[in-house]
Amino acid sequence: MNILLRSGWSFPLRCLVSALAVLAAGAGQLLAVPSQYYMDERGNELLLLEDDEVPYGTLRVIAPSRTLLITGDLMKEGNQFWFTMPDEAALNQDQEPDSGWKVAGTVDSAKNSAQVKVERYGPQAQAKGENVPPSQGLYRRVMGAERLRRAREENERAEGELLSAKERVSAVDHPGLREILKSESAWNDERMETARMVAESMEEQRPPTEVPDYWHTMAELGRMRAQLLIAASGIATPEGRNGAYMDDAGGSLGLSDLSADAPKILRFQISVVRGPTAHTGALSGVAKFVEPDLAVFVDANEEAFDEGNPATLRFRFQGHELIVEAEHTSYYHGARAYFDGTYYRVPE
Repeated sequence: MNILLRSGWSFPLRCLVSALAVLAAGAGQLLAVPSQYYMDERGNELLLLEDDEVPYGTLRVIAPSRTLLITGDLMKEGNQFWFTMPDEAALNQDQEPDSGWKVAGTVDSAKNSAQVKVERYGPQAQAKGENVPPSQGLYRRVMGAERLRRAREENERAEGELLSAKERVSAVDHPGLREILKSESAWNDERMETARMVAESMEEQRPPTEVPDYWHTMAELGRMRAQLLIAASGIATPEGRNGAYMDDAGGSLGLSDLSADAPKILRFQISVVRGPTAHTGALSGVAKFVEPDLAVFVDANEEAFDEGNPATLRFRFQGHELIVEAEHTSYYHGARAYFDGTYYRVPE
């Protein structure tokens, strides 16, 4: 079983606000079968879930600015294991991508440990310019009490990052940032509700705050909030347009190629997870610049036409903001999902 919501490194944030909840909803159905958790000293976590029908593996890698979630069908041979996760196949592409992530390793049952290796595979691995995050090496088996303790510690660190971000942007007067800060109370309520949903999907028998995944989710949402504040403020915006963008409602956008050889071409990947019901959407393609700060994508996939109209995306650059306007895109997202919004350039 491949959990949907594949999280490629090309989507640094990957809308994990709701992705964790959706992942848990799928995994929660499987927890009656044997599961083994391993963690390294950085807090990265490996899950090997063995079952005759649906064995799978998941590696959650925490990096300073983003979390990488790799999940796929678990393969085993002796004490060796591996699983792969292709880069997300945009719904407007006919073929499955031939590049992605591979996690492999060996389990030492006597020492309750695993050696883990993470790598990119496929012809696009180098072209994407994606580096493997710090995740290699020794992972030790962890049980419930230790997982819970370390998850709470992770959340404490995330709270510190969020407090630091608020202090950094406190003197910035920007309309988008002001609106985000006004939503602090509502965001915190949604954060706790999302964490509760994840926890109850994973373990129904215990109070949510006694489930490690509750604190993992709280921590991830806190880190994302901190990054959003910095991005919306514009105080650390990288040069150029190539890179990652995020909005304040679960949208993630990657501009993966703005080539000097083809300055009128903009390659994009957009992915959204909207609202508590986690309606998702994804689309990738090539937009053409029609003005210096405006690129337009017109979909050629006739199967996706909406009453004869092709899906259209407009990308308008305004400083550290990217305004996305979408029309006739319902084929590529759920009923309550949408691509429109103001996206902010994410600091690298």
